[in-house]
Amino acid sequence: MESRLIYKSNTTYLNKVTWDFVNNGSEWYFIGNENINEEKITEIVNQTFLNNSLYIVLRRDDSHEIQKS
Repeated sequence: MESRLIYKSNTTYLNKVTWDFVNNGSEWYFIGNENINEEKITEIVNQTFLNNSLYIVLRRDDSHEIQKS
């Protein structure tokens, strides 16, 4: 899929997302501490995203499909 189409598809879903505000009105989760490692990050990604292919959207001209691995 072309970068601009991925970007446009992403904007379609922005109004449908319900953000979890977990810390002072922020939707960001902090997952780093002395116990974090690559295996833990892999586990979080695998639990969060079920498909092997993911779309990463950085900018309109820099969006692409990536493999979860």
